[in-house]
This record gives sequence, C-alpha cells and structure tokens, in this order.
Amino acid sequence: MKDVKFEEIVNSPFQEIEVVFQGKKPLFESASIDDLRSSGLPTNAFAEPEVKLTQSNLFQFYNNTKNNEESSFFENPMATEVWCWGNGSHGQLGNGDSKDRWEPCLIDKLTNKSIIKLAAGAYHSIANTVQGQVYNWGDNTFGQLALSLNVVFYPRKVKVLTGTRIWDIACGRNFSLFLGDSERNKTDVYFCGEVHSPKCTRSISNPIIDVASSTNKKSKKTESRWRLSRRSKRTSEGYVSPTYVDIQIRKLVHFSEDELVRCVYANDYTFACVTQKDCKGSEFEAIYKFTRTERLFYQQLKIIQKALIEPLIKTEAWTNISKTIGGECLIPLIDAFVELLNGIAVEIKHLSNVIHDSQPNNELFAHLFSDSCRALYDRYSKCYADALSVGAIHACNKPLSQIISKIKDIIKDLEEHLSLSQASLESLLKVPMMRTHVYCDIAKRLTPHFKNKDEADQLKEVISRWLEFNDLSTVRLISAGVTNKYWNECHTKLIEALKDPLRRVLKSSKIDPLTMSRGARFMSSHSYILFNDVFVHVQFNRNFQVFPLITLWVDNADESEHGLYSIRIASPEEIFILTANNAQGKIGWLTELNLAIASCLSACSSHRCWFSESFHRLVESSCSKRSRIPIRHQS
Repeated sequence: MKDVKFEEIVNSPFQEIEVVFQGKKPLFESASIDDLRSSGLPTNAFAEPEVKLTQSNLFQFYNNTKNNEESSFFENPMATEVWCWGNGSHGQLGNGDSKDRWEPCLIDKLTNKSIIKLAAGAYHSIANTVQGQVYNWGDNTFGQLALSLNVVFYPRKVKVLTGTRIWDIACGRNFSLFLGDSERNKTDVYFCGEVHSPKCTRSISNPIIDVASSTNKKSKKTESRWRLSRRSKRTSEGYVSPTYVDIQIRKLVHFSEDELVRCVYANDYTFACVTQKDCKGSEFEAIYKFTRTERLFYQQLKIIQKALIEPLIKTEAWTNISKTIGGECLIPLIDAFVELLNGIAVEIKHLSNVIHDSQPNNELFAHLFSDSCRALYDRYSKCYADALSVGAIHACNKPLSQIISKIKDIIKDLEEHLSLSQASLESLLKVPMMRTHVYCDIAKRLTPHFKNKDEADQLKEVISRWLEFNDLSTVRLISAGVTNKYWNECHTKLIEALKDPLRRVLKSSKIDPLTMSRGARFMSSHSYILFNDVFVHVQFNRNFQVFPLITLWVDNADESEHGLYSIRIASPEEIFILTANNAQGKIGWLTELNLAIASCLSACSSHRCWFSESFHRLVESSCSKRSRIPIRHQS
C-alpha cells in the first residue's frame, strides 16, 4: 500500500477504535505514537502508545494511484478500494460471512466503484459512490439497509433509491440517512430504520416508498405500515434472523422552502441535518444548484458510457471502422470522453466538499475555475472535431442503432433530459460541448460575491477564457462540418491521399471562385483547395498536386500584367497566377492563405513569420475589417 492516497477512515460510533495508521510502513503493524501522529490523522485518535486492534467495525478506503502499464478506455482516476476489519457478527464487514476479522480485508464488491463516502452503524454499513448510488450491507433487522433481505453479507445496491442522486449519507445505531437530489431537481433527506424517539416522528413523513419483503412479495396488503421486526440474536447454532422485513423509506419534512440541506449526521439514536437558511440569491444557493445540475449531467454522461459506448466498442463494426481511413481518431475521442467524465466526477466531489464544509469561495479556483477543468473540455472538443471531420462518428451510427433498439426506454429518457430530437452518436457525444456555457454563467453569478479585488479579477479572467473557448469550439465544429462535406463529395483517389483527422478545409474554389489567369487552357477543369497544412491543385477532379504551406509565398500579383484580382503563389517548383471573381474574393483568399502559412510556420519554427508589406497594404486599403491583421517582421 505504498502508492496509495488515503481518503477516509470510518468506524462504528459505539465502540472505541484504537488503530488508525497510514504511511509507507505496513499498515497494521505496531507503531509508536509519533509514527501515528506523523501520518496526518487527528491526534485524538491516538490515545495509547501501542496500536491494538479491537472488535469494532472499522473501514478504510483509498484511491489507487499505482502506475498501470496497460492503458484502458475506462481507467478511473477515482478508482477506490475499501478495506475493513473488526467485528463481523452481522455481516457488517461485507466479506460474505459473519466472521470477525483481525486483519484488514479488501471488500472486492466495492473495488473501482468510485466510493466517495462511507458510514457505519452498530451492525450495518453504507457506501456512497460519485454516481449517486448507495451500497448497503450488514444487519437489516429494522430495515435500515432499505433492502428486503434480513441480513446482507455482501454490498448490495439500493435500487429503491434509483432516480435519486445520493451525495451524503449517515448511519445511526439502527437507522440510515440519505441526502440526495430527486428527478424533480429537489434535494431531500430520506430515512429508513428504527425510529427510537417519538419526538423524531414529527419530522418524518409517512412512508413514501414501500419495499415488500422477499417472503411477502405477493401479499395484497394495501395499507402502508412500518414494521419493526424482533432483533435477531446470535445462538450456539449461529446467526438467527427474522422471517421477513418490510421496509418503508420515509422523508424528513422539517425544512422550510428557503432552506438548503448541506449535510447529514447521525450518532447512536440521534441524527441531525445541517442547513443553510435565507440563501435566496446568495453565492451558496448558486453553488448548491450548480452542483445539483452537475450531478445530473454526470449521471447522463455515465449512462451514455455504460449503455452505448461500452457496448459499441465491443462490436466487430467498431473494429472495422477504426481501421478505415481516419478511423483511428475514434480511440482518442473515447479516451477524451472518459477523461472528461472522470474530471467532472472529481469536480463534483470537490463541490460537495465546499457545500458540506461551507468552504470559502476561493476554493472554487482549485478545480471548477481552474485551467485544468477547461483543458479537459478543450481536448475533448479537438478530438470530437477530428472524428467529425472524417466522418468516423457518422460511420458508427448503423452499429449503434442496433444497440439503441434494445434500450429504447433509456434513449427516450436521454432525449427528453438532453433536449435531443433524435439520439445518435454524433448528438450524444456533442452534449458536453453544448453545455460549456454553464461554467461561464456560474462565474458571472458569483462575481458580485467576490469582495477581494485579486479574486474578482481572477474570476473575470476565468469568464473571459470560457467565452474564448466557447467561440473556439463553435469554429471547430463549423470547420469540421465543412471538411466532412468536402470528403463526402471528392474523388476516392484524393481521399486516399489526403484524408486525415487533423486536416481541415479552409477554402475551396468551388465555393469561393479562384481560376487560372488569362490564357490558361481548360480553366474550368482546375480547382484549388486550401487546407490548414497544404494547398492542393486538382485537375480533372482526379489528378492533383500538393504543396506544403510552409514552402509557399503568397503575394499580390501585378494587375496591369495579369488582370484584376490576381494573386501570385510561389512554390519551389513553380509559380501560380490565380484570379478571383472580385476584390472581396481576392482579399479573402489572400487572408486565408497568409494566415494558414503563418500558422504552419509558427508551429514548426520558433521564429516569428511575417506577411509581405504589399499584402498588408492591400488589406488595409480594400477592407477596413481586415486592417488589424498584424504585419510579421523578420527577426
């Protein structure tokens, strides 16, 4: 356990825990009090100089940060493992039996489940994932697991809360609390288990979800009732459980409309909810509601990954498409999608901590308003545009349609929540880029609440960069669409030679006329295409010459000799004299050619590249909108 990052240690609140240690030494050997203090854990955990394991219910989970040589589409930076030890009499250790554990044991069922929080009751345990799912195990005598089984020896997902994104949990002695967002975009606190004090019932609603017991599923009972079955006991013959358990999920209703719940706590027979009142229009409300929408967005992306992308990449069609011309860009696209998904998961965890602990606003710069967050979207935007430009995404629609036909209900929900007219791979993978404006919006809403001038200026810079990115992303999509249209119409010979995910069509003589100068034969059979890295002269739609842009010199031609609106393009092999239809067409070609050449030169050289003086004079005199194009001077 050397290369791990420890996240949380949880124990049953009813028995003292005397072992808490993390570091490079073996985790569970005897250690001095100084070693324990140096581990960074709270000092009140170290009451004795010797570490001794007690029969308590203790869990520990950590992020696995070991380097893995084998790359995978679905590597998760939040991959977690949960370890447990202590008293297992009621299956609360999740190892499949009721045996006590004197040494830490890995709970295999929770490996790589992206656990973000754990809670332990007297004889039951709960784990919360970043996807808003809940896993319960242990004693269920009072229905505290929200499951119909009497006792659960392995972690099991709580399906009755499907549709609710749980983001905080707590355990009392024989009850559980769940804080989550419902489908109606409302945050509620749910309760199940033993109601010990009659005073508590005033804050708890009537049952809102009934779960029939495994032995009583066919019962025709219509009256909702809360059953407290007799506590099971351990005998010489082993664990004896009740015959059945009826579970009813209840909701805490002791909140006003302007009250937002930050977190839940529980201890023994009591519980508490920490709330924020009078927060309408406050920065807390803005962060709270933004985090709620991020959880929903993450859940939708996770559904796209699990229900569509993962089955798609297992098909033979995917393998064949990825081997076609340009198909290799699908792998970086899916990799960028998963990387973005994991980044959003980390962001949600960080935002939940800000809400839970009422952290100051400047903590948002650590992730939500960081350059690394925007970089994830930037990389995804590039990969999506690359795959779109060569038609690789469109090629996957046919095999994807077969997958969609099997999960019509899921697709219908996605179309409704994401406002899609028809779900396709192109529209579903485009969703993240259609939502980047929310980061700019939340920054604008929080700007008035940043009183520190430096922080306010930093937030304004964040807004500016997101606006620039949104514009850049739009340009990328338009350029990719134009390029894809060109590949669909051009000759196969040209596709085989030039089609590349990184190549974009900047200008074409079929759209913006550019012809050979006077006297040239068969002018109509010649066409010219400007890509972002090459200039192509096509003859008779199948023969072509390719000129790398870094080898070209473009300038204004002598109009007295070659006619109006003429352009001179010089390469090491030959010189072109081309003619546009009008002055604006000439300026457009000159501008695009010189900018493309400048971009290529700057990409492959540390020296600044430069425009010709005559080009700048032409632009300045003919089109005032282009007058800001910089002159590049030789260094």
